[in-house]
Amino acid sequence: MILTFSGKEEHVIEKILTALAEDAVSQIAEIPAQKDLCFGDLTILPAQRIVLLNGVEIPLTTREFDVLHFMASHPGQVFTMKQLYECTIHEPYYETFHTIRSAIYRIRKKIGANCIQNIYGYGYKFDWNPT
Repeated sequence: MILTFSGKEEHVIEKILTALAEDAVSQIAEIPAQKDLCFGDLTILPAQRIVLLNGVEIPLTTREFDVLHFMASHPGQVFTMKQLYECTIHEPYYETFHTIRSAIYRIRKKIGANCIQNIYGYGYKFDWNPT
């Protein structure tokens, strides 16, 4: 943001506050609406960061929710650990699988072992098929 001023210095603060208020409004307006995801008896409400299974809320950590929501937004698509890490944690990948692997383990324990499938030698995919 570049601000230029002319005139008396007493109006500088007022112009800064006005510019900051306008910038804050434009940032708020850019938040995309996220659609709810429904897979039979599993519902993911991203705006509220809630997961329901048979109408019952399943408590998930922030990391668990982010991984589940990302994968469920792309059902059937296979992701490597690196892709899951970078797309959910938003940091460069440093050869560490523990964070994602742990989140997937806990998601499976909470909502079902078949919700996230291991694709041997490559990664994981979300496929809602409770059995």
